[in-house]
Amino acid sequence: MKFGRIIIAAVTSVIGIACLFSFYIVNNPKKKNRLDITFADKSILHFWGTDTSSNCVSFLLTKDKRIFYYCGKFSDAEKQTLPQLRETSFEKKNGLSDLLQSIDSFVILRIKKLEDEKIRNNFADSTYKKKKWAIQGDYRAKTILIKTDSGAMYNEFVRVVDELKLLNISKFVNVDISESERLALRKITE
Repeated sequence: MKFGRIIIAAVTSVIGIACLFSFYIVNNPKKKNRLDITFADKSILHFWGTDTSSNCVSFLLTKDKRIFYYCGKFSDAEKQTLPQLRETSFEKKNGLSDLLQSIDSFVILRIKKLEDEKIRNNFADSTYKKKKWAIQGDYRAKTILIKTDSGAMYNEFVRVVDELKLLNISKFVNVDISESERLALRKITE
């Protein structure tokens, strides 16, 4: 009986110390409460084993909530072989969500099928996650490159990432916009 009381006292002491420590961290006035978001560098594209020239879609976020996109590799502006930039919006109908669904239907359809299979067969979460990662990491899944110019707002970037996450598209990366892309955007927006 004494041994049980000792265990209970030790556990409550540890819990009390953990609560005090978390209270100190949350209310520490020297530390600013902020959320630092970091994104993977360009090497993630090689990690997934994709050919970035043919299996990627770039989204260019600009001022006034404008979103331009193109598929494949962006050629050098000096060679006059710029791809056609298309525009989409954040609208629910025929907007970004519909576009992403059509771009990466490979992943979206297979994950929906996997979710149905999980419900039918009732397999473990770990098995579901492994199968889901295998689908998302497949070489046929598109890689989404998100690029912002100086006029884009942070919340627009977050909206794009939210759409990607809602659709279970995990192969995306934030990269710098190139000078040739800036030139192409200037031609369109002016």
